Amino acid sequence: MFDTTSIEAILKIILPTTPKEDKLVWIHNHKGNFTVKSAINAKFNYDEEPDEVNWKGLWKLKLHDRYKMLIWRIASGSLPTKLSLALKMGTGDTYCPLYQMEEESIDHLFFKCSIARVIWFGTSWGIHSNLLSITSSKDIIKLICEPHIPIGQSHAASSLSIQTSIHFAVTLDHIWSLRNQVIHQNHKINLLTTIKSLESKIVEHIHSLEVTDLETEKPIVCWKAPTPGTIKFNVDAAICDNKAVIAAVARDSNGCLLKAWAKHTPFLDPTVAEAAAIIWALELAAAEHFVNIIVESDAKSCIDALACPLDESCWKIRHLTSVSLDLALSFPLCIFSWVKRDANHVAHSVAKVAPSFCLPFCCSKDNLPSSVKEAWIRDLFLLSS
Repeated sequence: MFDTTSIEAILKIILPTTPKEDKLVWIHNHKGNFTVKSAINAKFNYDEEPDEVNWKGLWKLKLHDRYKMLIWRIASGSLPTKLSLALKMGTGDTYCPLYQMEEESIDHLFFKCSIARVIWFGTSWGIHSNLLSITSSKDIIKLICEPHIPIGQSHAASSLSIQTSIHFAVTLDHIWSLRNQVIHQNHKINLLTTIKSLESKIVEHIHSLEVTDLETEKPIVCWKAPTPGTIKFNVDAAICDNKAVIAAVARDSNGCLLKAWAKHTPFLDPTVAEAAAIIWALELAAAEHFVNIIVESDAKSCIDALACPLDESCWKIRHLTSVSLDLALSFPLCIFSWVKRDANHVAHSVAKVAPSFCLPFCCSKDNLPSSVKEAWIRDLFLLSS
């Protein structure tokens, strides 16, 4: 009657503590609502391999949008090379306009053409483009989004990765621009001038990025203490080796760590595990007889679900959200708050180190695991600064 995916989804439904009316849920939609768009996506992506092209990684790169669009056109096969136009029209000149020796395919124009190879090698990095392993659109995206960083450069891996992405993207754009000038303006190629112009563009782009980063420098994100008389719980979940652990940390208005807890949870879905951690924090607060509490998590979807109508929340955690809201009513003051991971580092450290201990466990500030203690001291230092 049900397919495997539906059966797995049904078995993962958490039953509410109080009876609720049954409701049909469309598992291919975040809110559980049927939409034509989600049905089409389910139809065409049902058997899609998880190892797909990293388009999201491309759009998140620190590159000018013009370069991103060019890379997208190259990787998606929509760039109008002579070969692609001839295949669509059934006839036409297919020879590469830069060297007139082979057909102008994506691979040839940007990586194998003699002119392109000179341009790649002529820059300060001396890249042998013909040795790059480019066999599909996925490889082109990976070349830009996940460039290979030479061994020994790990101390500046992030900066070097960004510079490499810029170098590759600007080079591709420069080759395409040169190709268009040759076709449409009868441009005469001067390799020395072309390479100098390319290096100038690369340096300019990297410099503009550094200036932008300085102008938009973000303040340090740190844990904030609650008001006097209020206890703040930070929660997190960690999944490793097909096991899930949830953690909770209670601190007062001075930042003093009262207790830290961790235990296994049967929920292997990260979002569901985070929602279960929120429930556990509320149960711990009640057991400790705390009156005014704040429950803080870096799982935005879980916190957002607590602030919106239940029917608008993610269907996977709807019942857990309902339980949290019911438990919150037993406190004179109960606030749910979202923070970035950097401000939730202590709870994250507890969840991460917990699998190495006998669970469940509870500890105080006097017997914290070393990694958790370091994270807590960091928060205290930032709190006092």
